[in-house]
Amino acid sequence: MIVREPNREYNLDITDESCGVIANASALARSLPFFVYCAGQIGAKKECYTKTWYLDGVLLLVTTRGQGRFTYQGKTCVLGVGDIVFIDCTQYHEYCTLGDFWENYYIRFDGSAARTYHDYINRDGWRVLSCNDIKATRKLVGEIINLCLSPDDHAPLEISLALSRILTELAVSTHRSMETSELSPAVRQAKEFIDQHYAEQVTLEDIARASLLSPYHLSRTFKAQIGVAPHAYLNQRRLDKARRLLLTTQMTVQDISDRVGFSNVNILIRSFKNAAGMTPTAFRSKNFY
Repeated sequence: MIVREPNREYNLDITDESCGVIANASALARSLPFFVYCAGQIGAKKECYTKTWYLDGVLLLVTTRGQGRFTYQGKTCVLGVGDIVFIDCTQYHEYCTLGDFWENYYIRFDGSAARTYHDYINRDGWRVLSCNDIKATRKLVGEIINLCLSPDDHAPLEISLALSRILTELAVSTHRSMETSELSPAVRQAKEFIDQHYAEQVTLEDIARASLLSPYHLSRTFKAQIGVAPHAYLNQRRLDKARRLLLTTQMTVQDISDRVGFSNVNILIRSFKNAAGMTPTAFRSKNFY
């Protein structure tokens, strides 16, 4: 059955063995580095899918059986056993079963250290991560699910510790794996230039000059290392800033378009709709009701 809520749409075509818990985070839990909103184990059948426009916190999702398709920040990836996604839930994302079955364990959480880990792990752009020990990770996530149901006063502390263990191992392993695949100096310079000047009328030639490469060479190299072309990355940065302004200010869509660097408000509207599945105005209304 398809369910439509203000911030998301989903079809829970799942197995009877699936389980999930919505945690009631106490004041103690919310004062810790990590606390959980919800967690679960999902056996997703063929028609299962989720589209999310905005939720609080970050999401850690681990594939344990089968395959799924995950779309985030304009990129669509196939997830297999041992693949992990770690994303910002305030950004549009969608995922579904690929084939007949997909089992995943998930945790949506927040806390004073959650964004620090998220930004560190994804510091060179979002990508699918790999799990070194799928059994150990699945066990830890299972423990967190059980702890969310525990009446023990110490459960929030144990949840925060378990998440710290998972994320620290993920951060360290990600850093080590990237030591052999670091961004080239030219691509890093191009990325930093876009991050600093996205609100200006930046052209491919401007980015190429900052990287000391020709536009053609930069486009090819940037896409190979970042996963998207320079123009697409620039568009993502502008849309991310526009989304935050829509949620945190009362600025008009026209003013936001000017603020984040779009040359025409219609380009913002069209790009936003392609990325989020709705217009900026609809997105703002959907998240403030």
